[in-house]
Order: sequence, then structure tokens, then C-alpha cells
Amino acid sequence: MNRRYFLKTGTSGLLVLGACGIKDSKPEPATETTVGDDSLSLPAPDLKNQYAIELHSDMQAGHLLRESQSWPKLKPEQSDFVVVGGGIAGLSAAYALRKKKCMLFELGSDVGGTSGSTEYAGQWLCQGAHYDLAYPSFYGEEALRMLEETGIIYFDTLKNIWNFRDKQFLIASKQESQTLWNGSLRADLMPEGEEKEAFEQLMDSFYGQMKMPTRLIDHELRYLDKLDFKTYLEQTLNKKLSPEFLRALDYQMIDDYGGLAEQVSALAGIHYYSCRPYYKSEVELFSPPEGNYYFVKKIIAQLPHQMLNNQCLVRKITRKGSGFLVEVLDLIKRQVRQVEAKKIVYAGNKHAIPYIFKPDQHLFKQLQSVPWAVLNVVLKNDIKKNAFWQNEILSADTSLMGFVNSRAQQASDGNKQVLTVYFCFKPSERALMQDWHKPDGIKPLVERAIVAISDYYKQDVSNQIEKVFVKLMGHAMPLPAPNYLFNDQNKQRSHQKLVYAGVDNSRLPLLFEAVDSGLMAAKLLKG
Repeated sequence: MNRRYFLKTGTSGLLVLGACGIKDSKPEPATETTVGDDSLSLPAPDLKNQYAIELHSDMQAGHLLRESQSWPKLKPEQSDFVVVGGGIAGLSAAYALRKKKCMLFELGSDVGGTSGSTEYAGQWLCQGAHYDLAYPSFYGEEALRMLEETGIIYFDTLKNIWNFRDKQFLIASKQESQTLWNGSLRADLMPEGEEKEAFEQLMDSFYGQMKMPTRLIDHELRYLDKLDFKTYLEQTLNKKLSPEFLRALDYQMIDDYGGLAEQVSALAGIHYYSCRPYYKSEVELFSPPEGNYYFVKKIIAQLPHQMLNNQCLVRKITRKGSGFLVEVLDLIKRQVRQVEAKKIVYAGNKHAIPYIFKPDQHLFKQLQSVPWAVLNVVLKNDIKKNAFWQNEILSADTSLMGFVNSRAQQASDGNKQVLTVYFCFKPSERALMQDWHKPDGIKPLVERAIVAISDYYKQDVSNQIEKVFVKLMGHAMPLPAPNYLFNDQNKQRSHQKLVYAGVDNSRLPLLFEAVDSGLMAAKLLKG
């Protein structure tokens, strides 16, 4: 979780679910359940302490497709453009099309996707991706221009880098990170020694060549996408990686990409450590309390209000004349809207393509998506410890990444302290998430988080918990395995007027990539 510290000190409206699944498709508060009982290994929190759990997920939307067969169909509406999906990619496409007749449809009760957020007691809680870093001048000009136009960044001529305008959301280096490794706290994730020094030198040699978006990376370097990161390192460094070093490396690859070093491509791994000037200058780390939903708010502020349609599930897209007929389930009014659109940007979940637009059902068959869960643990009283922003945890629970402490993001101004816990699961474990929608099904995951936090702070925190919010993202992150990048499926799409956007179209799962993919999709349609 802390690549900047490692290098500098070296030498992302969903349906609201309750304990019994979807209570109603209307935007009502989630059903609350309480946690208690069970004895766990030391340090054992007192799980009899009562606190509410609120679960957010879109994983059980499938039943609406069956139910909607009886919903009334409205007369067709007309639109020049339709954008499917309201994540960063879809919103960026909508930004590029904001002066056109365009409609955006988003399944959730709010836009944002994996950069989502929610509010509680008057403060923002991050429910997805939670930070970004300043951008070098060699990044893609289209995305940089949009981020500048929306008031997010400005160009620092002295440092030759794009920095963030809102300085109050920068994380101080001294508060940036601390790692719990097998029960002991330490400042740096990576083990010190010759192995680390050789690794750093190798990664530094790629600085300036690991551009973003990745479509700009030179063809001479693309061979690196054909082999895995672990194999590349051992061949290049001419030695087998030590277990301790590999464990740290695997942690960082899982954190950003959802896979081990032997599962992600060498290019993806090198990009992680070399895409910004970590060695050469201070790189601003930007992390508002709402996380990357901050970017969402900035984008939607530039969009016509009538363009955004939340709690609207696109059920089917069919060819009609020179354009398309889009069937949309209005989950609030429980009716089927029909939109005759000339052109479409599909920025939604690519695994749904076989059900929504069958002519392209073959395009994303090889896509591997990594599921995530994000827990916002709201405390009644502050934990009186030094507040580090990222609190990394390397333990036997390899799906647990650690947590972000809101006290490192903002001063104690009356807001409650929130610990945002991240779990990353294997693609094969996605089916297990279905059980978490059953009564009390989410309790074991919440308890795992509470045990880990208590272990980190060496104290029982369960009696300080006021409420826990859980966000499940079943298709949260594309795994950049070898041969994933540089296979833009827009080159193979069946219709020139339907274009795909999103990081799950051969992009790294990064905010800048999502922005660029949306802008490029809109450009293809306008060109």
C-alpha cells in the first residue's frame, strides 16, 4: 500500500442490502444487524459488544431481471449518446460528451463505481479507491487537461509535475505508513539489504518509460507484458527472491493489482514502482476522507444534472436501424425505459456483456476480475495512538490488506474516527460473497477485521465501535496478468458506434487509466 515510502526511504449507488438481502429496490436505509458472541484467538475482542452493520452491494441485482419482466414499458426516448456505467470511466466519457445530448445510466444509488463513498453523521466515508499521487508531465495530455479543467490539479513549473490544488488533503510523509509484520510493527514494508538495493536500481532504470495511460508505452517495452513479474525479476537479478522480500512484493502487487508477483505481468509490476519520480522529487500523496469520490464530485459538478440517471440498470442493447435500442430498468419507479440512441459508450461491468449485447459476448471471455470488500469501522471514541494513514498488515490472513486511519487525513474537528479496512479476494472466491448477503452472513468478515485492528493496536477496539459499513465489489479490479495489456477490445468490437471504456478493457486498475479510457471512448464516437 505504500510504494512511495518504500522507494523514498530506500537509497474504487449501489443497491443497499440488509441482513436478508435486497429489502427493496427503492433507496431506503439498509437493514441493520448486530454482532456478538463467538470466541476468537488472541487478542480476542469482546464480540458481545453490539454495533450495527450496513451492507452495500450490487451482487444480487440478478433477481431484478426476472422481476422486471412484468414491469410496464415506457415509450422510447431519444438520445444521441448513451453512457452505460457511472464509474470514473463512464463519468469521464460523459464529461467529454457534456455538450451533446447524452444520458448516463448507473445501477447504484450514486455514481462513482469503485471510487464510491457514503455519508454518516455528516462526514464522508471512503468505500473504494482512496488516494492518488501527483502526475509527471509525460502522462497523457487528454486526462491531464480534464483534471485541470475540473479544478483538481495544476502544473508546478518549478518541479515539472502536476500537483493537487487542495493541499489540505495531502498526507504528510511522517504520517504515511506503518506495517504490522507477523505481530511486530516496522516503518518499512520491504526488508533492508542488497536485495532491496538491486531491486530499486532496476526499477529506477525504467523511470520516464512507464507512462500513463499505458497505451502510450513504447512498443519496444511491451514484451514485458508477456512474462510474469516474479520470473522477470529472478532472471534479471540472476537470483531467487528471498521469501521475506517476495512476501512484501506480493503484498504490494495484491494491493494495487489483485494478484501475486507471479500472477501479474512484469510490465504491470515495473509500472507500479517506476511510473512516478519517487526517487527524484517529493511526490504529493492526495487522500481526502471520501477517497477518490472526491474526483467523482469534481466531474459531476461539470455535468448537466439531467444527464445522470442513478438506480437504472441497463438490461439489454439491441441494434435498431443505424443506432441502438437500450432497455433500462428504472429501479425506483419499477418500470422499463427504452432509449433510442445513436451511439453508446459501454463503461459498465464487462462480464455482463454476453447478457446485454450478445454480438460482443466473446470479447471479454479472458478477463479475470478480483473481488474486494471495504469496511468503514466508525468509532465512538478515538484510539489514542499515533495516527498513520496506511496501516499495512501482513499476516496469515493474506486477503487482509490493512486499514486507513481517518485521523491522518483530517484534524479532529468533531468528526468521528473511521478505520477503513480493505480485503482483496481471489477471483475464485467471488462466489463466497453471495453467502454474505444471508442473515448474519457478513458477521465473520466484520469479526476478522475487528480482530485484526485489535491485534494491530494491542487492545480490544470492539467496545469503541459505533457502526460498520460494508461495501462489496464483486468485479472490483481487473487482474493485469501476462498478455492482458495492449489488447484494446475496441479494435475487435462488432459495431463502430458502440465503444468500450473502463480499466477492464486492457488497462491497469488505476484512476488515470479510467479517466483516459472514458475520454478515448468518447473521442472514437465523436471522430
